[in-house]
Amino acid sequence: MYDTTDVLILAFGWMAIFEGVSPLLFPETWRRAVRELVEQPESGLRSFGGVLVGCGLCLVWYFPADRGETLIH
Repeated sequence: MYDTTDVLILAFGWMAIFEGVSPLLFPETWRRAVRELVEQPESGLRSFGGVLVGCGLCLVWYFPADRGETLIH
């Protein structure tokens, strides 16, 4: 079984892989997307961030690392 540090390192590793694929394969498209993102209002960015956090929490809750019970009882 993994301890907390192992899981966090593994999660950061996967995050780095997923975040790096777009600029690696499609740098110009990625650059345009970042430019458009910078021009968005703060409220829109906060909403988008909230949705991402909510989706991430749902995934962690429904698919825990040990595949046993959910982490929130």
